[in-house]
Amino acid sequence: RKHKTRTTNMVGPITKLRYFGLFCPCFEKEEDRNARSSLNELNHLGACVDWHPVRQSAASGPGGFVRGLFNRSNSQASSTEPPLMAQMKLVDGTNDTINNGDPFPQLQLKPLGKSSPDTFDLENDDPELGGSNAMQQQSSAPAIQLDIPLHHILRVEDSASDPTMLILHTKDIHAVDDRKVQKEAARLTFSSQDNRDKVSLDLKLLIEWHKHKQPSIEEELPRDGLKARAQKAAHFAKRELEMRETKRTRENRKAKYIQDSGGLKYTAIAMANRAAGS
Repeated sequence: RKHKTRTTNMVGPITKLRYFGLFCPCFEKEEDRNARSSLNELNHLGACVDWHPVRQSAASGPGGFVRGLFNRSNSQASSTEPPLMAQMKLVDGTNDTINNGDPFPQLQLKPLGKSSPDTFDLENDDPELGGSNAMQQQSSAPAIQLDIPLHHILRVEDSASDPTMLILHTKDIHAVDDRKVQKEAARLTFSSQDNRDKVSLDLKLLIEWHKHKQPSIEEELPRDGLKARAQKAAHFAKRELEMRETKRTRENRKAKYIQDSGGLKYTAIAMANRAAGS
């Protein structure tokens, strides 16, 4: 049996981008020069931002999906919590399930004022999925660190209601509905609209740059990914419907026997049980 040997590249794309142009400016491509300029500006303007952590809807996951079938009030409510003062920067990250363990660009949101914040994995520590680092449901915002793989960012939106706010939409690898593969990951506000616009453009340029450098990234999706969770949710939904239909049938049978027994309740129950057992 042949074993696949994995070689790990310890120097990440962001580190290469940051230093290659400094040491070898004559060999730096124009697209890399622009990306390096955007990286420096993004990390500079992101040194202190207001971060509004997004609460995920309770309807996510198989249980929430089933509840959502019978309860249409599971819409996501907007958080009224005050924002966190945080640092936003693009760095190299590693994850055994992404890029064969090699470094990849990730956007890091780190609350200021705490020396060693807990790391919050957007995909695997979702508060509604019971992750070990799940957001606490207290009134005060938790001091956690959010790491978003750059290739998971699908849309960078300038808020229409707040000219200083930027909204990030990411791929939802836990989505049950394949028509809703995006989720809102974070809302960030900057000191001015001009800074917001600069960061928005920088981030879009860096996403485009990374797609050109590495068009596809190998990634092991979680076992409770889209297809598996959809199948599990469909199973629970089917069982729920079957149980409701069985209960309805029993109630109708009981009502019939009560009518036939002249209103004698326990006689009717005994008749119904014998009929069910036969």
